[in-house]
Amino acid sequence: MGELTNSQLFEKLLKEIKEQGDKIKESIKLEIKTENERVITKLDNTLGRINVLEKNCLKIENKCLQLDRLNRKNNVLIFGLDVPNNGNLIDVVLHFFHRILEVQVSVLEINNIYKINAGRNGAINVEFVSYLRKQLIIRNCNKLKDKNIYIVQDLCYEDRQNQKILKKHLNIARTKKYNARIQGHYLVVNDEKFTAEQLRDKEEEQEEEEEEQEQEQEQEKVNCKSTEEKSLSAPQTPSQIGYFEDSIRQFVLTTPSSTRHEFINKVSIEEEKK
Repeated sequence: MGELTNSQLFEKLLKEIKEQGDKIKESIKLEIKTENERVITKLDNTLGRINVLEKNCLKIENKCLQLDRLNRKNNVLIFGLDVPNNGNLIDVVLHFFHRILEVQVSVLEINNIYKINAGRNGAINVEFVSYLRKQLIIRNCNKLKDKNIYIVQDLCYEDRQNQKILKKHLNIARTKKYNARIQGHYLVVNDEKFTAEQLRDKEEEQEEEEEEQEQEQEQEKVNCKSTEEKSLSAPQTPSQIGYFEDSIRQFVLTTPSSTRHEFINKVSIEEEKK
């Protein structure tokens, strides 16, 4: 075989470089694909674990909420009851139950009693041994009318927020003359029940609708303003007098002097004939 020429050697070298480059490219593609699959698998596993953790956290939150409600189930809060600084708190509360609410409560029926806020009229938390005794106190709260003392159930934060929502919409419904009442954790309006969550959703929907209406009104104002500006900037249609003056001015500027004089004389003669 004869020796290869320089051009043949160059072509052979280019071919080898191309083949080597193709191999490297395929190798890199394979590595990238393998790495992507590994990352995707790892990400899927991580997302799966996150979902499991979120569900577990939600379960724990619900259990904590249930436990908090259970701990508060037999409790009441008393507001506005005057307790002297040197007075025995439990004696004052038992006397209040007996004389004002007309309910006999013994020391053995109270699990714990303490003040939440400092001062003579601070809130008092009373923990009863039984739920029935607590309910008996709640049922007799109507005897506190005009005494500036009131008793409420000891609710957790979530339930207090829900009660605020229910009472808010209760007042709205009664303002509209609907038959409305709060029954447990529901607002009943004309025999239709609503939870606090449903009422929140309705509020959010109403807020979104109001925002959309405000945006539409603002856009209408912008459009009206733009239309007014365009109408002010547009050239006005010339009146008959203005148009006549413009015609004369154009005639004077574009017509030679001799022609103008002939035209004026002709018009004068015609006017004399009339």
